[in-house]
Amino acid sequence: MNSPWSLALQADLPLVARTQFTREMLENLKVVFEAASEDKPVTVEMRNKGIWAVTFDGTPLLLGPTQGPAPYPR
Repeated sequence: MNSPWSLALQADLPLVARTQFTREMLENLKVVFEAASEDKPVTVEMRNKGIWAVTFDGTPLLLGPTQGPAPYPR
């Protein structure tokens, strides 16, 4: 399968962040958008103990715990 992103992935683009989402976490993010975002952007923060959605007014809401390997090499 040829993805339009395959060229970008092969280019010299540094990895900035990486994490894993479960279905439940994505459903939580959808709830944040529906209930708290008021059609404004939501920031996703990846921290060492969890992934958080931060609403436009600065309210952090836990999407779920981090799982798997560290998001980026240390």
